Amino acid sequence: MSAVAAWLAERTPRERRVLAVAAGLVVLLVAWAGVGALVDDLATLQARVDARADELAAVQRLAARLTDAPPPSADAPPLVPRLEHALLPLVGRERLARLAPLDADGRRATLRLTDVTLAEVVQVLHALEQDAAGVAVLRLDLAKHADDPQRFELTADVGGSGSAG
Repeated sequence: MSAVAAWLAERTPRERRVLAVAAGLVVLLVAWAGVGALVDDLATLQARVDARADELAAVQRLAARLTDAPPPSADAPPLVPRLEHALLPLVGRERLARLAPLDADGRRATLRLTDVTLAEVVQVLHALEQDAAGVAVLRLDLAKHADDPQRFELTADVGGSGSAG
């Protein structure tokens, strides 16, 4: 540091002013770049927060539509076709990875959905309760995709009318 001070001492007052102005401009440019990066980061974070708020609002709208499920009738069709009828319009056949009975009498079934959003998970749970004549979710496993945190794998065991939980 003393070498720099000695070098500056050898400069004329005019050269020292020019160097001071240049150093000041460099400091201002570095500060400007830092502030610009900070503003960009804040804008990105705000966009992410807004996206999460929109997703939360969609989930809340879907949750608000929930009402009491009608009791299942005694002559209800088998569980797997009822589930298929309720789920296919929501997620499509390509994302319904598994739908199979769990027991011999067909009162319980397992299902696995791939690549679904949180809003679709809420729609599926609503459909299970409403459209599939009061199916109860016995076990639910929801796992995030590692490469896309807005997508999930849903695995559930469900029971229809008269099933023992």
